[in-house]
Amino acid sequence: MKPIYHPAGTDDELRAAMKQLQVGRWIAMRDLLAETGSNWPLRSFRTQALGIMAAGSDVTEAWLAEEPDSYDAQVMLARVSVERALRSHRQQHGAAESLEERARATAMEATRHEWRDPVPWLCLLTLAQVDVRQEWRAHRERAPEPMLPTGPWQLLYEVNRRDPGSREAYHRVIQFLLARQVAEAGQDRGL
Repeated sequence: MKPIYHPAGTDDELRAAMKQLQVGRWIAMRDLLAETGSNWPLRSFRTQALGIMAAGSDVTEAWLAEEPDSYDAQVMLARVSVERALRSHRQQHGAAESLEERARATAMEATRHEWRDPVPWLCLLTLAQVDVRQEWRAHRERAPEPMLPTGPWQLLYEVNRRDPGSREAYHRVIQFLLARQVAEAGQDRGL
């Protein structure tokens, strides 16, 4: 028997919220994030999975329209905006740059509302992988270790201040380094 994988893994509450998202309902997502509270590793995982699922719809925008003061809705809009920017960048879509700018602005706004939450900082760190030329100063900080290249080290520091050892943060840094390496290899070949 072939195993069946689900983005929610063994998180049954997340799985239920994702099913509701598929039919355009956001209340289960709101309740799930409220229940998650400040369990930062779990919050990071859940918002990432929900953001990927919600990026193809306007359900997060509908939630924010209904509850404009909801911090969780703002964070989810940041996650969704980042996912849309990543997809657009991968597809080399003409709107990629404007989607990236919107995602960055949305994440920055969320950082100002709840300083303890690592998720907006994870959103900013995720966007670093589309800036392979390191045009943003935040993506070309000098590394804390002499053998590491420049990169989004201050963003990693901000996540670690809020969620020490964040798994997603380190994955995002690796994605940034790999994306930069691929871009540099393409430049060396004249692509």
